[in-house]
Amino acid sequence: GLQDQLEANEEEGQRLLEEARKRQEDLQSNMDSTAEALSRCRQELLDASEAGSEAARRAGSEEETCLRLQTSLANSEAAAENVRRELEENEEHLRKAEEDLKEIGLRLQSSLEEQSQTS
Repeated sequence: GLQDQLEANEEEGQRLLEEARKRQEDLQSNMDSTAEALSRCRQELLDASEAGSEAARRAGSEEETCLRLQTSLANSEAAAENVRRELEENEEHLRKAEEDLKEIGLRLQSSLEEQSQTS
């Protein structure tokens, strides 16, 4: 009867909390991946800048220097674009998780209201 309903509601609440915890861990993992990608991008930009400086020092002709710098720039832009895409994906994951957490909160609230009405 009432005791069974209370226990079922409590189990559902625990399950929902566990689900929310798992989603939070997934999001943290996504954010960590993005931070690593940004770090790699920063390093690639630094490497490209150093390569550009080195190319400028070594190059006998302005044309060769220009070509090397263009290649470095293209590589840096590609790396930045990859990071931008990852950020967009993570923003989408965050939006989804936020919606899921709101839904879980509403279901928990509804469950608690049912409990208080039946007691």
